[in-house]
Amino acid sequence: MFDFVTKHKRLLQIILALTLIPFAFFGIEHYARVTQGGNSVAMVDGVPVSQREFGDELRRQQERIRALFGAQADVSEIDTPEMRLAILESLIGQRLVLAAAADANLVMSKEQAIAAIMASPEFQEGGRFSAERYSAYLRSRGMSDEGNVERLRFEIPAGRLAGVVTQSAFMPRAVAERLLALEGQQREVSQALVRADAFAAQVKPDEAQVKAFYEANLAEYRSPERVRAEYVVLSAAAMQGAESVGEEELQKAYQERASRYAEPEQRRASHILVKTKEEADKLAGELRG
Repeated sequence: MFDFVTKHKRLLQIILALTLIPFAFFGIEHYARVTQGGNSVAMVDGVPVSQREFGDELRRQQERIRALFGAQADVSEIDTPEMRLAILESLIGQRLVLAAAADANLVMSKEQAIAAIMASPEFQEGGRFSAERYSAYLRSRGMSDEGNVERLRFEIPAGRLAGVVTQSAFMPRAVAERLLALEGQQREVSQALVRADAFAAQVKPDEAQVKAFYEANLAEYRSPERVRAEYVVLSAAAMQGAESVGEEELQKAYQERASRYAEPEQRRASHILVKTKEEADKLAGELRG
C-alpha cells in the first residue's frame, strides 16, 4: 500500500481536489433541512455539519479511489488527518455556497429538477432514463424521490453559482509569473539502484548486535493502535415523531396483549374472635379448679 500511495500520490491529490470543489453537491443534504444537534464536526453560520454527513462524504471519496485503482486498494492507508481536514473544509465550502444561494433565492422549479434527474448520465441506460438505476441510487442513500427532487431544487442553482464565481476568479500577476517560471524549469536526475541482496552475504551480525539494533530502533517496528467502528444511533423521539398510530391500532394491539396487562384476582381477609360472657365464666372456673 505504501508503494501504491507513493506512485499515485500526485494523482490522489488531483482526485481529491476535483471531487471536493465547493460545487460538487451531489449527495449533500439540503441546507435548510439540517437539524440542530450536538453530534456535529463543525458549525457554519449557526448550522452544524453532522458527523453522519462527514462520514458519508469520507466513504464516497474512498469509493471513488477504489473505482479508479481497483477493489484491492487499501483506502485505510490514506485515511489521514490531512485527508479528513480536506473533506471537512470541502463540506464547509459547500454549506457556505448553499447559504449564499438560499439568501439570493436561487431556487429551481420542481419540473426543472425532475428534468435534470432524467437527463443525468448516471441514470441513463441505452440512451434512455432508467427508473431502476434511479431507484437503486435513492435506496443506497436512504432518500425518497420527493426529498431528492426538493434537494436538487436548491443544490443545482448553488452549483451554478459556485461555477460562475470560480470562472470569474483571476490570478495575480506575481503568481502567474511564478507558475510560468516553474513550468519552464528543467532538471536532470540521475538514479542508481543499490540492491540489498548484493551485500547481504557480506554482513553477518550476531544475535547480540541484532538485539541491540532492535532495542535502539523500537519506534520503527511499532504501529499505532487503530480502531475502526461503525454504529447507528436511533432516537426514540425522532422515530416517534415519524410514526402516527391511530385509535384502532392501539385497541388492536391492546387486545392482542391483554394478558400482559391483567393480574389474577387476589383476596385478603382479617378475622377477629370475641368470646361471650358464658364462655368467659366457664374458662375462669376451669382455671380456678
